[in-house]
Amino acid sequence: MLFEREDWKLFRNMETLTQKAGVPKSKLSMLVCKELADNALDVCGQCEIGFEDGFFYVRDQGPGLDPALFSINRPLRSSKYLRLPTRGALGNGLRVVAGAVAASGGELYVSTRGRRYRIHFQPDGTARPENLGDAQEMGTKISFQLGRLPINSSWAQTAVRYAGGESYRGRTSPWWYTSENFFELFQAFGGTVRELIQQLTAAPGAKGGKSPPSIPKLPPGT
Repeated sequence: MLFEREDWKLFRNMETLTQKAGVPKSKLSMLVCKELADNALDVCGQCEIGFEDGFFYVRDQGPGLDPALFSINRPLRSSKYLRLPTRGALGNGLRVVAGAVAASGGELYVSTRGRRYRIHFQPDGTARPENLGDAQEMGTKISFQLGRLPINSSWAQTAVRYAGGESYRGRTSPWWYTSENFFELFQAFGGTVRELIQQLTAAPGAKGGKSPPSIPKLPPGT
């Protein structure tokens, strides 16, 4: 007899959520705060964090985001499979954020692109954004509380304190992967083998989509 459980269901229960997050329950709020701060810092290099009316918030001046990304029942689409020296490396960070809020009975609000939303988590794992009207602030602001769980923002404070320098704009290096990482990358990539290899090894200044001389010729469409 076989038993099957969909991966997203592990995010809606506090006991199994800690397995996906990789931290104990006592440090979950620290991770959630840091994930949001890391995302904001990766987008625009700086952000504001703080507490307001019992909610922890992160505000940045980035291009905004789709509130539906807080659904936990969705394919794991993440730029983190392609390794770059960015801050976030969890890949499923927004699902951990959403799962922590849902599992704790908390609340999550998103102000983005001129509108403010309250995120309602549904039994099927989707997120239903309730439009609350115009947002009072510019940019993107995410605020949340975790029910009765206290919020510790120390990791987020450290991330913001040490943020600085310029964002890396180069390509990924093959030396940053293990064999398991490469397997996950190839499984998740939706393009051709040629396109993926070019992401890994393309030389600066290459034009017309041509492969550098170090890449062997591949059959068309691979």
